Amino acid sequence: MTAANAIAAGEADVFVAGGMESMSNAPYLLPRPPRGHVTVTPK
Repeated sequence: MTAANAIAAGEADVFVAGGMESMSNAPYLLPRPPRGHVTVTPK
């Protein structure tokens, strides 16, 4: 059951959620490497 459903059903008043940001994975979201970025490819 999601938090919204539980609150709507009166089973809870408040839910607490947390998370973490991972900026080390940000380069994989870019369409191409930024200028100055060195790409190493195995031979």
